[in-house]
Amino acid sequence: MPATKQSRKSAVQGAPKAKRARQDISQSAASAKVVGADTMVSTKAAAEILALTPRRLQQLVSEGALASAGRGRFRLGPLVQSYAGHLRKQLEEAREDDSDDAIRFERARKLRIENDREERLLIETEEAIATLEDIVGTIRAELSGLPVRATRDMDLRKKLEKDVAGILERTIERLGKRLAALQAGDAAFEADAEDAAG
Repeated sequence: MPATKQSRKSAVQGAPKAKRARQDISQSAASAKVVGADTMVSTKAAAEILALTPRRLQQLVSEGALASAGRGRFRLGPLVQSYAGHLRKQLEEAREDDSDDAIRFERARKLRIENDREERLLIETEEAIATLEDIVGTIRAELSGLPVRATRDMDLRKKLEKDVAGILERTIERLGKRLAALQAGDAAFEADAEDAAG
């Protein structure tokens, strides 16, 4: 099928464009410089390479963190190496700071516990349990003798003894739950919720 006038015109116009593109590529390749460690770059280029602002780059140079080859000039290799060293140093310092913070927090926590113990705001679990057992033992002994002291009527005395025994049983059961919660480190309200559910 013969080519139309329009398609022939497009083909003729396309040929020079393709030829020009090939020439541009070959010229670029011929004029391209080999980038190596000794390649010199400007402040602006160095900042772009390191993803910094030119101002921040200059700050790092003045702090001695980055290697400069003179006023506004940088050798690429030493620049990248010095920046990598700067980042490593920052990472190490951040780790040390985290470690120091953890040590300070632990010291403050221990000091707070010591102060609370001295001011009797905090007591040992064993001490609390022993105190509760002592109190319940005293209450039990006192309540056990109550029916005898209260009346000579044997029927009433038996009723009182039964009531007192029930009170003591419930108290000891509740105390047992509280002591178990204390020893396990559970919150007191969890024991209350358990009692309400049971």
